[in-house]
Amino acid sequence: MAIEGLQRGQQPNVNVSDDVGASFEAMQRLGLVPDALGEQILEDITGDFRALRNSGKTGELYVYLRPDLVTIEEINEVSDGGTYLDGRKYPKSYVDREIWTPGDETEDPLGANSNWPSHGRLAVHNPNSHYGPLLHFLKQPFDDRHAEPGEETQLEALAGEKEAYEANHPGFNMISLDGRAVAIIGLTRRIKGVDDKGQPIAMPINTGYMNDPTRPRKTVGGLSCVADVLSGVGQLKFYGSVGGARPAVGVGVSVGQKPLEAQAS
Repeated sequence: MAIEGLQRGQQPNVNVSDDVGASFEAMQRLGLVPDALGEQILEDITGDFRALRNSGKTGELYVYLRPDLVTIEEINEVSDGGTYLDGRKYPKSYVDREIWTPGDETEDPLGANSNWPSHGRLAVHNPNSHYGPLLHFLKQPFDDRHAEPGEETQLEALAGEKEAYEANHPGFNMISLDGRAVAIIGLTRRIKGVDDKGQPIAMPINTGYMNDPTRPRKTVGGLSCVADVLSGVGQLKFYGSVGGARPAVGVGVSVGQKPLEAQAS
C-alpha cells in the first residue's frame, strides 16, 4: 500500500488524554460545546481517539467539525486571537480569498447524519516525507490537467487508496484531508504548546504544500489554481498552486470510524 502510515505499527502508548483535552478545548474556544452536551462530546472524542490509536495507524488525532458548524475564517480568527502557553504569540493566518472563497465548504464528506458536532479522526502520516508528515503522493500531478499520458494523479491515487482501505477496514472510512482540518490541527497544536520533550510545537506542515481536493479549481488572473495550505514560522497560509507535479506538494489523508447511522444504512 502506498500510504505507509496505514500499515499496522507499534503503538506502545494509547493514552489519548492530552489529545482529547486539547481538542475539547479547541471546540470550547470555537463555541461548539453546549453545556448539555459537554460530557457526551468528551466521551465521543475519547472513544474515537482510542479506537484510532489502538488500530495501530500512525498519524495525528484531530476533531473533524462539520462545515455548517464552523468555517475556516472562524477557526483562524479564534486561533489567531487566542492566548496560549507562556504567552506565546503566533503570526496571523493568511487566506487568499479569491481561491478560498467563503461558501465553498458547504458539503460534508461524512454526511450530515452525525448525532454530535464532533468526530474524532486521524490525519495519517507519511514517514518518508521531508516536507511535512501530512503530505502524501509527492511528485505526482494533482489532476489530469498536468498529467502525462498514463501518469497517475494525486486524485487517482487517493481514490485507489480509499477503495482499498475501506474494503479492508469495515466500520472505518477514508476522506482527503482538507484545509479546515489543517486549521483545526493548527489550533489544537497551539493549545498543546509543547511536545513530549518540552519543545514548542510547529504548525502542521513544515516546508511543503498540501493540495485540498475538496475545493474546486479556480481561475484567478487567468491562471487555473488548486487550493493549497502551507505553514511556516508558526503561520498558516491558505494559497493556491497550479497543481503540477512537484517534490514538495502532496495531498493529505484522514481515516476514522463511520457514523453509526451510515453503518446501519
